[in-house]
Amino acid sequence: MTDTNKPLAWLLALLTAAYVVAFRVLPYDVTYWLLWPFTAFGLYAGARLKWWQSLGLVLGVQLATDAVLYAWHQWPASVGMYPTYVLVALLGRWLLHTSHAPVRVFVGTTVGYALFFLITNAIAWAENSVPEYREKNFDTLMLAYRKGLEFLKMRPMQAFGQYGMAALVFGAHAVLAKVWFPAEVVRPETAR
Repeated sequence: MTDTNKPLAWLLALLTAAYVVAFRVLPYDVTYWLLWPFTAFGLYAGARLKWWQSLGLVLGVQLATDAVLYAWHQWPASVGMYPTYVLVALLGRWLLHTSHAPVRVFVGTTVGYALFFLITNAIAWAENSVPEYREKNFDTLMLAYRKGLEFLKMRPMQAFGQYGMAALVFGAHAVLAKVWFPAEVVRPETAR
């Protein structure tokens, strides 16, 4: 099977993309207990699609939903998600392209979320999103990270739901590939 003929990978990537779209456009209070999809989406697309396809898909979903949210609510683009998606998709390509071992999925999800947390809170700090960040120094950057941690206390599924989502997507791939898509079973490079 060629790298472009991956119906299972595309099916799961597009289903995850649809979930990301729904997650982003649903009211904030509705998404409170939903599985947080962004890390799993970037990791899976990066791991199972060509690198340029994965970047096109994850950045395209982000751009489209940013446009919809701006049209509906005049919310500015979530610029912090763009570099995060690129890094998470590349991490997925590097760490999970030839394996979907649970430990690799866990490490990828943890590192991917750490990137998300560090990048988006640093951008909030750099953009003066709150008056306390106007003075740019190490203390105000650490304040931005503390506020990010306080936010996570109120949204536990953002931190923990991502592991469930990653397990769901990579697990679905493992099971479905074994049963119906044997050409898409992930084998280490040395075993091919």
